[in-house]
Parts: sequence; C-alpha cells; structure tokens
Amino acid sequence: GISAIQSPNEPGMKANYHHDVFHWENQVISSDYLYSFPSFASSLFNGQPMIQHDFTCSTSSINFWLTFYYAGRSEDIDHLQWNFDDPLSGTLNVSGVVNPTHAFTASGIHTVTCTITWKNNTTATLQQSVNLPEVALTENLDILPAAAILCEGSKLTLDASQIGNVRWQDGSMGSRFSVEEPGRFWFSACVSGCVMSDTITISHEGVFNILGSDTTLCEPQATLVLSSAPHATIQWQDKTIAPVYAVTKPGVYWAIIQTEHCVLKDTIVVDFCVDAVFIPNVITSNGDQTNDTFELLGIDSENCSISVYGRDGVLRYESKSYQNDWDGNGLPSGVYYYQVFHSATGRSFKGWVQLLR
Repeated sequence: GISAIQSPNEPGMKANYHHDVFHWENQVISSDYLYSFPSFASSLFNGQPMIQHDFTCSTSSINFWLTFYYAGRSEDIDHLQWNFDDPLSGTLNVSGVVNPTHAFTASGIHTVTCTITWKNNTTATLQQSVNLPEVALTENLDILPAAAILCEGSKLTLDASQIGNVRWQDGSMGSRFSVEEPGRFWFSACVSGCVMSDTITISHEGVFNILGSDTTLCEPQATLVLSSAPHATIQWQDKTIAPVYAVTKPGVYWAIIQTEHCVLKDTIVVDFCVDAVFIPNVITSNGDQTNDTFELLGIDSENCSISVYGRDGVLRYESKSYQNDWDGNGLPSGVYYYQVFHSATGRSFKGWVQLLR
C-alpha cells in the first residue's frame, strides 16, 4: 500500500503521517486521505475514467471514448449513457455504446456527459467540453468556386479578402492571388481556432488553332472551308456571322469566337500557288453578295478578255478588260460557256459555268 504525510513541512507528529492508506488490491483510497495528494494524483488514485475525443476542426463528426487508469476497469461497467448536449440532433443526442461517434448539428460549446453505472450499482458522472466552431459544420470554406475558366491571354484573381490574409499553395501570404495559367489552387487559413482550406480547379480555354494552320491552295477550283468550335458564335473578318466561311482567294482570314466563357480570336493565312488559276463553275446571282459574279481567281482579270456563249452558241457577254463583274446580265438560269485570254502571259482558258438564280 501507500502511506501519506499530510503536512510534510511540519516537524514530528505535526506532519500527520498515516500508514498504508491505499491498497492496490481493491484500487480504492479512503476519501479522508484524498487531500493528502495533489489533485491530479487524487484523480489517478481514485480511478475515475476520463472522456477523450478526436475533434480536429475539419469535421463536425467526433469520436468519443473513455480512458481508464486501471487495467480491466472497463469490465466493471454494467452500462453507460452518453449525452452530447446537442438537442437539435434529436434521438441521436444520446448513446449507450462505449465508444460513440456523434455528428453535431450546432456550433458552440457542448458539455458532453457520460454517466457510468458500475456492476456494484454505484454511478460515476463524467463531463468534457467540446468547442465546435461554425466552420467545422461545413465541408469547406466555400469562398472559392469549385472551378473556373481562364480565357487565353487573360488573368483571374482569386479573392479571400472576406477572411483576410491567407497562405496560398505557393507559400505566399495575402488576401488575393493572381492566376495566369490553368491548374489547382488553394489556400489555408486559421478560422475560429481551426486551420481550414479551400480549393479551386482552373481550366484553360483558348482557340487551339480552331481555323487550322496557314495553308496554300493549288488545286483548280479549290475552296477552303473554315469553321469554328461547336456551340460557339463566330464573326468573320468581313463582319459576317456564320458557322462556316468559304475561302476562294488568297489572303488573311480571322474569326472572333464567342464561347460560353470567353471571347477568342484565331487567324489563318491562305496562299494560292503562283501558277494556279481558279475559275468557278457555278455562280448564284441572287443578290446576296455571296458568289454573285463570275470571278477569276489567281490571275489579274483586268488583263483578261472574256467571251460568254449560250448553249446555242450565241455570244451573250464580252469584255476586253474583265473586272470580275459578270453576274449573268439578266440571263436565265442555265449552263454557259466561256473563253478567257490573258494578254500578259498569252494563256487561254475555256470551260463552262452554271448560272443559278
């Protein structure tokens, strides 16, 4: 057993020595002598269990258990009941299991109580306070959106100013963070005594060569069709708005593309082979300013003379210095035959063209 000296600083009998007041075999110390020990030691000798928990600020669900100072002491429990001081949780506010888990429904200080009934019909009431901040009731801070789009050539500013200065993923401190490239970004901050974090995933939206690479056309009657991304609004260099654009002459072409999130621009350079001459085989002279005239491509038409004949061989149109302006001259729809002579090179061309109205 253990003996006690109640007044060790007093001489002789005034020290008040008591022999063998604590016996290991029954693990009980007389209450008359508890004051002989410091309070922490008294609790150890008295054998009272303690409530433990694993609250870490990151969740409102907390595990509880009891710590016993004597091996096998838990076997003396007949039954117990927990009360989590969380009335909004309804019937889940109480539990009869030894190691319960409770998901709190409200923030603040909760006085958790465990009432133990021992097999000798005595009871012990234990209490432990848990301070649950508001942020522990949410999965994350919900300050940054879960995802965002970064348009090509632009910047995004992530804003955590409602908290104050935070630590960003690169270790920098501040309430705002500038993003110029896609990736995963986050910050951590101490909120109500808890270290919390928030994360955002930023994706990049760019043109990604929508119109294709610069190209050279060499096939006779070649037409290059340009198109934009699906579900995007596109305006071409000539202010027309259409999902596709037919290129029939050399030049620089571009498109301004409006997507759900961004306004983008892409450019393509189209060249024709030096010796390539393109003569259309159909014109639609309907006044829509698209393919309305018989246009010679890849050759200076003003140095060309042209004659157009009907199927009956009758001359229907003639020009000594063609300006790419023949639109059928009021002729009915049908097939017509042409002869073209280029005076600068001596080259001549002939063929047919269909007139549609």
